[in-house]
Order: sequence, then C-alpha cells, then structure tokens
Amino acid sequence: MWAGHCGPLQITPQASFGLGCHWGGVAIPLACTTVANEGGYDEQAVVSLLALRDTSRTRRSPFRPGRGTLPPYLAGRLAERALIREQLEILAERDAPSSDIVLYGPRGNGKTALLLWARREAEGLGVDVLRFSGAETPSLETLARLTSTMPPWLRWLGTVSLGRVGSVQLKDRTWRQERAILARRARKRPTLLAVDEAHMLGAEAGRVLLNAVQHLQGDGLPVMLILAGTPDLPRHLGTIGASFWDRCEQLPIGRLQENSSADAVRIPLAEHGRSIVDEALEEIVTDSYGYPYFLQIWGHTLWAGCADPSQPLSRADVERSRPAVDRRRRVYYDRRYQELVEADLVHVAVGVAALFNASEKVRADQVYPAIQSSLQREGLASDYGAVMEAARHLRDLGYIWQASGQQADYIEPGIPSLMRHVESKPDLGIRR
Repeated sequence: MWAGHCGPLQITPQASFGLGCHWGGVAIPLACTTVANEGGYDEQAVVSLLALRDTSRTRRSPFRPGRGTLPPYLAGRLAERALIREQLEILAERDAPSSDIVLYGPRGNGKTALLLWARREAEGLGVDVLRFSGAETPSLETLARLTSTMPPWLRWLGTVSLGRVGSVQLKDRTWRQERAILARRARKRPTLLAVDEAHMLGAEAGRVLLNAVQHLQGDGLPVMLILAGTPDLPRHLGTIGASFWDRCEQLPIGRLQENSSADAVRIPLAEHGRSIVDEALEEIVTDSYGYPYFLQIWGHTLWAGCADPSQPLSRADVERSRPAVDRRRRVYYDRRYQELVEADLVHVAVGVAALFNASEKVRADQVYPAIQSSLQREGLASDYGAVMEAARHLRDLGYIWQASGQQADYIEPGIPSLMRHVESKPDLGIRR
C-alpha cells in the first residue's frame, strides 16, 4: 500500500497491461512498472507513474486503439478525403453525387475511422447520415427497419405485424418499396448511407439497397452510399447482383506512409502539450510498419507511462513502453493466427511468409505458385480454384495485401511482423 492525498494505492492485476492500480477511484494502467521481489512491486516505478495522474480532460490519453472510433488525428488519406469531401459537397447542394465510394482493405488500417470522418463531414454540411453495419442487414426486413423514417416503436410494431404500418409494408420487401423509403428521406434532406462491414451485407438486402440507390440517383435525388469492408468487399459486391458497383470509386486503404505514421503520433501529442524526440518517433514508426492500430497502441502506452509530461518523450520512454506494446500486439497476432488455424491455412501462410524475408513486395506470379506448392505439400487440392480461394482467405484476414491500379501486379504483407510471428509458431502436428 502507498498512501497519498487521494487515499491508498491499490495494486490490482489487469488483463491488458499485466498490472494496474486504483488511486482516488481512478484506474491507472501501469504499462511500465516492474516487479521487485516475490509478492511485491517496485514502489519507485509506481510512484513515478502516479505523477501522471490527473483527472482533467487534457491529461487523458487521446489515443484510441481498437475502439472503432476516430483517432485523435486522422493521418494521411489526403487524396481519399478530398474525393469524399467533393462528393459530399455535391450531395449537400441537393444534387446526386457523381459517384458512390467503396473503401476496402485489411482490418486495422483505418477504414472505419475514414467512414466516421465522412459521417462527421456530412453532418457538418447538413446531410442526413444513416450509418449501420452490414452485419445488421441479413434480410430485407432488417434493411427496411434501418432505413425507415418511422419512429423506432412504430418500426418495431411493423416487424411483428403481417399487415401494413402507414403506407410501408415491412414484410416481403422489394427494391421498389425500399426505393420509396429512401426517396422520402432524400426529399426531406440529402442522405448519406454509410455502411461499415459491408462485406457482410446479406445478398438480397445488399442487392436491393444498391439498386435502389442507383435508381434514386438516376432520378436526381441527393442520396449517396459509402461502403467499407475487408479486401473481399469488391468480390462480395460482384456476387450479390448489383449492376453498378464496379463504377463506384474504389479506394484501397492500406498501411500509412512513414510521414503520415509519424504525424499520427506526433500531432496528438503536440495538441496536448507533449513532444517526442525524433529518434524515439522514428523507432515507433519503424516498429509499427505504418499500421494505424499499432500506432494507436504505441501512443496510448507512451502516454500512460510518461513519468514527467513536461519532458519530451525519449528513446528510453519507448524502451520502457515496449513490453506493454508487445504484449498487446501478441494478443492481436494470436487472434490472427487462430483464424489461420481455423481456415487450415497455417502452412500456406508460412510458405508465403518465406517469400517476404528478402523483400517488402513480391510479384503476384511468385506468390500464387508458393501457395500452390504449400497446398501440394499438405496433400490438399491445389488446382487454380483452390489457390485463388486460399489467396482470398489470406487477403481477407489481412495477411497479404494486393492493391489495385499500378501496384496490382505486386503483393505485400498486411503486417510484416505478423508474418514473422506466424513463422515462429511451432508446427501444430495435425493435418486435415
């Protein structure tokens, strides 16, 4: 126990950081503390960390790793934001936009953050925003409830009634009926439909939604779609039968460039009165590989472990924070590895990882043969379809990434350090 002016300090275990403390009713993660002797804790480390305790808003960590919220500073994505903003301004003027937008890329690269940014921009322009997840729309009935302008209690009544509620039938929905619902919204106010996890859109509901929006835009109504999902999203849209999705602006969202990665950490710190030396920032950027989720983890952990906020964060602060960052990152890696296990793709993933030991980018005509060889060694089907399906799974899991345009001939790791983690895991010793 250590007593201060806010009462006794209570040391407790925490799942995310290993140790934590409660002081004055406030939980403080001890990202950088050390264990002293058996059953004890390094009091000096605890005391130094308590120096950061401040319940004011300005002292809370601005970093938000893995929470599906906007980061404190949306780094990079300048071209993507400019394009989205242009379409939103057209929409706000009560015109149909020239294009809908599809955001796709591996998890953790900031698609949801960009979608939330678009929502905020749209609301600032006076646009009515309807945001929902593709996982929420497995059926036409659910889609009708999400897009209806009726009060929630009336929408609920419609889901248990086989008749009509007002003039809107909520059973046996057709695209014409959905078009009528969206048209009513758009005539009142320009409307943006922002759909996250769009790769999980039910086929029927997705087809109805996309075709309804297309027809409304053809009638000149101010309605717009932004869809965000995993690398599998373009393929999924192609299978649900929507006739126009491939004419949308398709924006691949990959890892950040080095300067944007640095901004993602440096600018939020500066906005809250803190600084970081160049060498420490460079170390974080290198360690994160441009992966936005890891950058947020680094920022959050450094903030929590900063003993003296008046001093610039140094390389020593980075090294003290590294164990906590590594622990959290390993949890993430283990989840991805388990997904590879469940998809029976571990040996394929190891074979692919070997290609990237010497290069950050590898030609596609090298990756696909490596996948085929791995399948053959395991005695699995290795024809063209099997190879393409394995590659699709790896892309969807964020293990590999293949952008469109000029880089379409090349494949790169979704997260290079994840490949090293997979290579380091022991063989499970089981086969299908």
